[in-house]
Amino acid sequence: MTSFRAPGRPPRSAGLDAHSALLRAGGLVFALSGPTRGSVRAVAAVAGLSPAALYARFGNRAGLLDAVLAECGPGTVSGACDRLHGPDDLPEFVAAVWETWTRPLPRAAFALYLHRTGALPNRVRGCADLEPGLRGPAEAALRVLTRRVTRWPELPATPAEVAWVLMEGLLRLRAAPLSALEGTLQSQTHARAVQAWVTGGERPC
Repeated sequence: MTSFRAPGRPPRSAGLDAHSALLRAGGLVFALSGPTRGSVRAVAAVAGLSPAALYARFGNRAGLLDAVLAECGPGTVSGACDRLHGPDDLPEFVAAVWETWTRPLPRAAFALYLHRTGALPNRVRGCADLEPGLRGPAEAALRVLTRRVTRWPELPATPAEVAWVLMEGLLRLRAAPLSALEGTLQSQTHARAVQAWVTGGERPC
């Protein structure tokens, strides 16, 4: 017996590949056209799928835009936390985060974020000050990071505050117009500044 499925709906085994293809295509199209101009049809064409495939997975164009930001924004911090056992691991942790953020799709996601907001707020006091597209992923990453920091002895502030100082510094660097080399160097400078603070030095500015 021959089975049929609705156009735009790939077999279950192809679902993950289609999801990833649409995220990659969305990052590319939105980064090139801007978040207000990239169309569902254009994204689907780049992904090699039908518009129905996009609607089935993301609901609408806004859902895809939010998914691109969530997939490639601060949430990538959570995966790097596996290597963060103490202050001595901060440079390696930051290097892993920064390497992920400089890949093409994360770069496109941050370009979208800046297109939406212009820049990070001058005074970011916490995740609530972030634009909604980054707020959820940032909150999730901050929770994971805070749990790691909680295990460190004799912190100069609450674990949540230490985690936020580290996160905010990285977000600001990612939002700045830096070359790849400048970003790498400045991210490591930030890592060492936080490392010095939690081991008895001054709080990073």
